[in-house]
Amino acid sequence: MNEAKKNSHMVGTVSELSVMLEYAKRGYTINLPTTPARYDFIAEKDGRSVKVQVKHGSTFNGERELLGFSKTPYNKRDVDVIAMFDSNDGTIYYIPTDHVEGMTSIRLRIEPYLYSVKSEKALIAEHYKKFIG
Repeated sequence: MNEAKKNSHMVGTVSELSVMLEYAKRGYTINLPTTPARYDFIAEKDGRSVKVQVKHGSTFNGERELLGFSKTPYNKRDVDVIAMFDSNDGTIYYIPTDHVEGMTSIRLRIEPYLYSVKSEKALIAEHYKKFIG
C-alpha cells in the first residue's frame, strides 16, 4: 500500500472512530457490520437503531467549505444519517440521508456567505450540528 493510500485510510479510520465515540458517549451500543455494508456502523439505544455512514470532510474554497465523496449515491433505504467529520476542529455534522438522496458528494458551507449570492449546491453547515440518534 502506497503512502497516500495509507494516509487516506488512516484519516477515514480516525473519522469513523471519532463519530463512534460520540455515539458511545451518548449511551449508544455500536454494532459493526461483519460483511460489506453501505453504512459504517449501527448505533442502538432504547430500542431504536440508526445506520450511520461516516465521511471525512476535506476543506476547500479557502477552508470555507467541507467536501465529502461517495462512490455510490446516498440512499435512505441503506443509511439513516451521514456523519461528516471535520478533522480540523473535530466537529461532526449530522446530515439526514433524505437531504442528500441520490448525491455522491456533499458540500457543507462552514463560514457564512458574505454576499447574497449563494451556492445552491452547498448545505449550510450550521444546520447540521444537531446530533441525530
